[in-house]
Amino acid sequence: PADDNFYNSLTFKIPQDIDEDGNITWSPDITYSLNGGNLVRTQEDNTQIIMSGITDLKFRIRSTLPQVLEIYITASKNTSWMKTITVNLSTKIRLRN
Repeated sequence: PADDNFYNSLTFKIPQDIDEDGNITWSPDITYSLNGGNLVRTQEDNTQIIMSGITDLKFRIRSTLPQVLEIYITASKNTSWMKTITVNLSTKIRLRN
């Protein structure tokens, strides 16, 4: 929802078919979430690891910009020299339809 809050998962559907009357057949729910340090994609009973080493995952839609999805990811990895490298990534996606 466009409420300025951060969420730790994102669930959506995508259109799969449109009939001659304009009725849309939607996919089952697709969810992206953090599970045990992994970014996972779940659809029905199928869970796929997209990326490992993830320590934080947040999604937000601002009430003032309801067409823009913000995604924040933090990844962390220990090197062979016992140093921890942490990377913060963020992006914005303009939603349509």
